[in-house]
Amino acid sequence: MLTFDILATILAVIMAASAVYDFTSPAALVADLTRWGYSAGFERTLGIIKVIGAVGLFTVWSTRWLAVVAAFGFVLYFILAIRTHLSAKDAPAATVPAVGIFILTVATTVAGLVA
Repeated sequence: MLTFDILATILAVIMAASAVYDFTSPAALVADLTRWGYSAGFERTLGIIKVIGAVGLFTVWSTRWLAVVAAFGFVLYFILAIRTHLSAKDAPAATVPAVGIFILTVATTVAGLVA
């Protein structure tokens, strides 16, 4: 159980920080989203998704099932993120962060399911 608590908290902090980044609409992120075919302002949608998921993960201390659902939601999110990078033929270095966080989301989900 402690493993899930720790992983969920780490993932929640990472996703909350990532959401803050999305809400600042940095030019590089907007350019990538445009190149990938997403509409203007989509970075805010991604930020909202991350905030909702992070809040769900922070419930690990009270409502464990919700934290597991949030972790699984991020598994799906990062599958789509990796797919986007691969479809766009991005450099491997650009895809590595998404793969790393995907591994963390899978580990968190599995830890939550066995806890």
